[in-house]
Amino acid sequence: MINQETKEKIFDLYAATPNLVGEYPVVVSVGPIPLQTDNRKAFSNPELMDLVTDELLKLVDWHGIDLIVGAETAGMPLATLLSYKTRIPFSYVRKKQRGRGEDTYISGRARPGDRAILVDDLMAKGEAKTLFVENMKHDGVVTVALAMIFKTMAEYFTKNEARENLEVSGIPIYNLFTWEELIDGLYRRGKIDKEIYPHFMDYALHPEVWQKDVSKWDVYFEVLNKLKCQIPQSVINAVDDMRK
Repeated sequence: MINQETKEKIFDLYAATPNLVGEYPVVVSVGPIPLQTDNRKAFSNPELMDLVTDELLKLVDWHGIDLIVGAETAGMPLATLLSYKTRIPFSYVRKKQRGRGEDTYISGRARPGDRAILVDDLMAKGEAKTLFVENMKHDGVVTVALAMIFKTMAEYFTKNEARENLEVSGIPIYNLFTWEELIDGLYRRGKIDKEIYPHFMDYALHPEVWQKDVSKWDVYFEVLNKLKCQIPQSVINAVDDMRK
């Protein structure tokens, strides 16, 4: 990872990115979450993306890399910028084959035997990264490194079999900081309310508990009511479903 001074510069730019911290609470694919931070909004901040790519350029060992492969879809902007700055060709890899009679997963230049770095915005369970690596292998491309902006560090994610396998595979995994550090950085810059912060950080560290323990949500709802925040009915319904 990078030094603290550089992290703080990046967190400044994250905090300056419009609409990065979204509504709270919301329902997403994994269920209700206390607060939404949309990392894809970072792609709209050129200064932030410039700094992020510059730091990855310094961090990654680029020796022997023939191809920069962006993971569909969030890894594609970051991979494109890295390709531009390194002059290493860019391609992107899909989760499913292209169709139209083609049985490939990679779009763009990819030659059998190419040594590639897979680029994405973040890593949680590692299941998507594992799928992308397998799809690249299907097309004859060897994944020799992974790079991303941040990783989540909750045990719920780090103890997932796919992530554990990736992290002991010997493939270098480069990241600039953790998601938990980003949350703290946004809080210290006033982007997350002080009443919300401890609950959101608790969720970040123990998402599996929040998915089962309704009392976590009851306490959080009390905080939201105190702050006069409107709780979406979809979130109320999702939590009520947990009570059953």
